[in-house]
Amino acid sequence: METKQLSEKPTIHLVTGLGAAALAAGPLRKTKAQSFLFSVAVQQLLTWYFTSKRDAAKKKLPIAVAENSKSADVNGIRMRWEEHGTANADGVPVVLVHGLPTNPRVWRYVIPNLTEKKRQCLAYELVGFGWSMKEGCGRDISVAAQAEYLYQWLQYLGVSKAVFVAHDLGGAVVQRLAANKPELFAGLVLIDSASPDNLPATINWITKFAPGGIDNLSPTLLNPLFKGMMASLGHSSKVVKHESLKLFWAPYNWSGGPKALAHQLHDFQSAEVLDTAEVLKSVELSIPKRVIWGEQDPLGLESATLLANALKAPLITIPQGKHFAVEDHAGVVSRQILELLDELENRASV
Repeated sequence: METKQLSEKPTIHLVTGLGAAALAAGPLRKTKAQSFLFSVAVQQLLTWYFTSKRDAAKKKLPIAVAENSKSADVNGIRMRWEEHGTANADGVPVVLVHGLPTNPRVWRYVIPNLTEKKRQCLAYELVGFGWSMKEGCGRDISVAAQAEYLYQWLQYLGVSKAVFVAHDLGGAVVQRLAANKPELFAGLVLIDSASPDNLPATINWITKFAPGGIDNLSPTLLNPLFKGMMASLGHSSKVVKHESLKLFWAPYNWSGGPKALAHQLHDFQSAEVLDTAEVLKSVELSIPKRVIWGEQDPLGLESATLLANALKAPLITIPQGKHFAVEDHAGVVSRQILELLDELENRASV
């Protein structure tokens, strides 16, 4: 869902408002005319103020890639993803996997930096999330199931090897896939990820803001809980936070949204999720790897350190970064992904 661009120009409202205010303060004697002009002045000046403020905020946002959605029926499931860049014979695609409660748009600031370097990006939408929410109704959407759905989608696209980049819950899904199908992995980047150490804490953190019974709420009542959940994990950029809240709330804003979120949280808490604590212990991934973490992520740097040690991967921390560092600090994240891709190419040349 793209943010609408403002068509009006703030200067027009400023000139109209000042003109109406001048006439209202002029020699007119008719009270009704003065009241009308005064109301026009107030309305136009308020429009000018908020339009200018919104335009100024937009200028502070990073460059976002335009949405390019694709969908297909894969083994009876309508799967959706974003596709950017062009595949080339010498490189592997970058597969991006979002978390909860986001969707592929969470990568909107990262993708332009990768496609600029001639990289193909495939941003997968987890089944039952985002605009694929209805596909999750009555279906297992646990981490183990999501890893299998992701594999089926890769098979459908004919992707035999990729660099996987994942955030939040998507990190648990990708770790599960790595344990099951390590041959698919050319590289791995985990950003503020669900990990063996923090999965129980993540569950507690999220369910604190979304207690049982939310499936019976209206979207109107769910909205403040959703905002609380997002805010609890945190953005360090206010303008990105404002955009992010609107962007990721939109798929939930329908009669089935509360039930869908309850289903996501329920399956996130399944025993299969906690099994992820063991999945990578028996797998040796001799590939370029990175763990990227916001220093102020409430999931804690201890979790990041344990995950990086388990993967034998370097840990890159982002000062002032919170849980949604993938949005707030897309430049840092992109540079690390590009460095990993360079490392991969150097290995291939050797």
